[in-house]
Amino acid sequence: MSVVRNEVMLEVINSIPTPLSKTALVKLLYFLQEYYQEGLGYEFTFYTHGPFTHEILRDLEGLDKDGMVKIANCNFGGYPGFAISATAEGKEIDEEIKEKVRSLVERFGSLNARQLELRATLHYIRHNGGLEGVELFKTVNEMKPKYDMKEIEEASEKIADLL
Repeated sequence: MSVVRNEVMLEVINSIPTPLSKTALVKLLYFLQEYYQEGLGYEFTFYTHGPFTHEILRDLEGLDKDGMVKIANCNFGGYPGFAISATAEGKEIDEEIKEKVRSLVERFGSLNARQLELRATLHYIRHNGGLEGVELFKTVNEMKPKYDMKEIEEASEKIADLL
């Protein structure tokens, strides 16, 4: 795990006021890299819950082993998961990265994993599949039928500048 990834991940974890799930952390780091153009070097692919990379979970395990984070079983709205919390402050990082994390948290920090999954899926399919508008919405709905068309359209309106 690179030191930069380690510190950026800690900055994100420390910046979220509520328990953070693994899914939410992955989506936040996805947006930090892909939208905010922070060069973390993660290779995202499309997976069950949208854009994903095992590298983030390996990095998180390293932070857990080093005692920098705590990962505990948790219940997120009736769904079992893992809550991540920082146990230590990270090292001081570049102010430009801090500003990107602040902006990321301001925009996405209050969203739950389900909401982040939908927004990240819209972004990923738009930018990797080249789809737009109704074609994008239908594709997301076919791939993720748990989201109805109205919810997909509303989410896309909230992130229109990312699409």
